[in-house]
Amino acid sequence: MDERPISVNVATMLFRVAQEALNDAETHTAASSARISVHSYGGTVSLEVSDDRPPVDMDAPGADNTNHGLSSILDRIELSGGIMRAERGPRGGMRITVELDSTESK
Repeated sequence: MDERPISVNVATMLFRVAQEALNDAETHTAASSARISVHSYGGTVSLEVSDDRPPVDMDAPGADNTNHGLSSILDRIELSGGIMRAERGPRGGMRITVELDSTESK
């Protein structure tokens, strides 16, 4: 278990990602459950938020494959040198993963 402190800026950014991902699952999908996990290892902290939303045909007319809240968070994460991935499962579900330097102070 890595017991290095996480900077306030990093903790706030992780909170905002989780908040936006959960808001997205509740507001824009028919997800019935979501899960959050946070891990710290070797100076890196990772956050994963996953849900069980039904599959979406992104090529269907009227499908909205943009999430402006997550897009703005992605910009902040990239400016901080972190990475963010958002993946849809073939049978539905969404998983958002973020990795940041736990001591980043920008």
